[in-house]
Amino acid sequence: MNFCSKNQIILCCFPPKLTHRLQPLDSKPFQAYKHYYKLENNRTKLWGGSVSSKRDFLRSIHQVRTKTFKELTVRHSFKHCGLWPFDPEVICKDLRPEVQDLVVYDRGKEYELPEWDFSHSRPVGEGSIEEEEDLQDATPPPASSSTVNSPPKTVIKLREKITKARERFPDSPTADFLKLQRRLEAIFEGSLTQAEMAAQASAGLTRLFKNQEQANTPKSKRQVSKGGVLAVRDSNTMIRSRDIAEAEKQTRKWAREAKQKRDEWARQDQIREQENERRERELSWVIGDDGQPLYTIDRQGMAL
Repeated sequence: MNFCSKNQIILCCFPPKLTHRLQPLDSKPFQAYKHYYKLENNRTKLWGGSVSSKRDFLRSIHQVRTKTFKELTVRHSFKHCGLWPFDPEVICKDLRPEVQDLVVYDRGKEYELPEWDFSHSRPVGEGSIEEEEDLQDATPPPASSSTVNSPPKTVIKLREKITKARERFPDSPTADFLKLQRRLEAIFEGSLTQAEMAAQASAGLTRLFKNQEQANTPKSKRQVSKGGVLAVRDSNTMIRSRDIAEAEKQTRKWAREAKQKRDEWARQDQIREQENERRERELSWVIGDDGQPLYTIDRQGMAL
């Protein structure tokens, strides 16, 4: 805090459970970050590349960051959170509860339910006992038979949906419904065919991408196995083993260099000994009475 105060940096303290709305990075930049990174991965995979290693990540992350963290994006993120320019209403308006009338949908029909007053345990505006009795005697609207479900994404889910739809066909259909039923059956069969073909194509592409990733994966002895979770203890053991192996490798290297030096010195000593022997053979020494050499005479009779 002292560092920020000295360098004119404004600190923002966010209340708990609202950081997903107030943090500028969570609103705009990170969404754009994920968007551009997904586009880059899809483009790489489309052309048969690999995006599974750190090298692939570092190769593409620079251009993703360049596209994401622009000045305009950062300004919009602060404005979207109401931080600059300061506008708390940007966040507060989404946190206020909205009072809406409950509506029950049933095959195109709508039934509006009265707003309930929990303080008086009766609907708002219904104060008399007679009206309450009439409300109790009134026939309630039928329960909705249709639910909001996500569309089927697999062949099995699609078959289940088609089976449930066929169960709702009437036992004694009319002529018009028979025509509609034949069209629905054609749509069902076409949807199943397209779903099965898409599933086969997806499985084939998945195998293709997996094989390409395995083929393009760099072969290295230091690569961690992809099977299972790597624990901290196992990683420390692997690091120690790698350090020991590198130390032994360096020790062997030093031993080879020392041996080469010793061999070189031995060759030099041998050369000097051979040179001395040659000089001894070429020169004859004149020895005095005390046994010490006085001078030498070469083969031409010249004293040295």
